[in-house]
Amino acid sequence: MIGIKTADRSFYPIINEDFRGRKKLVLTTVRDNQSQVQIDLYRGEGKSTDNTEYIGSLVIENIKPAPKGEPEIEVHIGIDDTGTLNTTAHDSVTGEKQTLSVSLESLSQEKIGDLPNFEMGEELEQEILRDAVPEEEGVVETEIEDIPEESSLTGETYPIGTVDRRKEHIERKRKSPLLLLLFIIIGLVIIAVSAYFIYKNLHGETVPPLNAGKVETLQPKGAEQSGEIDNKGVQKTAESTSKTVQGKTVQKSNSSQSAQKTTTALTVEDVWYTIKKGDTLWDISSTYYRNPWLYPKIARANRIKNPDLIFAGTKIVIPSN
Repeated sequence: MIGIKTADRSFYPIINEDFRGRKKLVLTTVRDNQSQVQIDLYRGEGKSTDNTEYIGSLVIENIKPAPKGEPEIEVHIGIDDTGTLNTTAHDSVTGEKQTLSVSLESLSQEKIGDLPNFEMGEELEQEILRDAVPEEEGVVETEIEDIPEESSLTGETYPIGTVDRRKEHIERKRKSPLLLLLFIIIGLVIIAVSAYFIYKNLHGETVPPLNAGKVETLQPKGAEQSGEIDNKGVQKTAESTSKTVQGKTVQKSNSSQSAQKTTTALTVEDVWYTIKKGDTLWDISSTYYRNPWLYPKIARANRIKNPDLIFAGTKIVIPSN
């Protein structure tokens, strides 16, 4: 007999192995807001699964929350002419569907070991054993119906082994959140590193602030000599005024003031500046003249043919504005 295991671990037979065709049964949940149902298929005789062989499992997840007994999971079980067991479980509300195909002939030839001997914890029992039971016990809600063999069920061959696949399903489900968290952390690290390099490339190399070099005041050639001549003239004027009348003294004093004004007008406040890496005539003009558009004046004073091409370490003169 081919059947399923109910929540009380009893064996519920459905079809004989020599049966050809399909049968349908409807399963339901055994507790409120149950989110999944696991259907375990076995082959054997009797009311207990202790002496049966485990075939495989179908798991229907994402069941819509509802009171126990309301959700309906349709299960179609059949054997085709080639001796292949085809099983389909379908949730009519959410559309969730699982299929299982197993060759009974190859299953008979294989040596199937006993199920592993381990104790079920409370958490494992809640997620595995409370699957599908008859209506009074929580599994079958309608009678089994015969379905004509219209077409064979589709699905990949489900591997049969000595390990209970239910335990593997629970362990895989527990590992999923950790893997998801690890992928999220790796993604955040990659985004942070990429943002850092993009920011660094956009801003480029840091340019040091433009500092004014040593300021040197230039005087035109002959300015010192003019000052000496003017000073001597002032001294001579003072000596001559002591020998003249008061009216002439006024004239000499006016001449002395005119000479001092002339000397002051000849003083030129030019500045020497050493070009640093990253400087442009535009920036230098903006710093000294408060107007970047006066950079041609600096270029002409230093005979710079190409204002866009200046070299670090070169000294240039910045004319007074």
